[in-house]
Amino acid sequence: MDERQLPTLTPNQLDALRCFALLEIGEEDLQRELAGIFEIRFEAMPMAAAGRHQRRMVSGSFRMPEPGIVITREHISNALERKRFGLITERDLVHWATRARR
Repeated sequence: MDERQLPTLTPNQLDALRCFALLEIGEEDLQRELAGIFEIRFEAMPMAAAGRHQRRMVSGSFRMPEPGIVITREHISNALERKRFGLITERDLVHWATRARR
């Protein structure tokens, strides 16, 4: 489908993406805000030599925002600090990093 035919994100949806980038909202809130237009699923893969891995499945049906939301070193530092102080779990950090780099 031609991306120009897809709907644009609403101001609330863009704000949710910005808040998620700063870890001000969790993945459940992000998924609720983007319901019906963006979905990420994690599926366990068979055991590998290096350990258990997950496959990320992404589907989206919206026009990419211009300009996009750029994840900076500040975002990454903020995420690592939140993990270090126990404000988020390792799972939260991994899921955030997986979503934030898209």
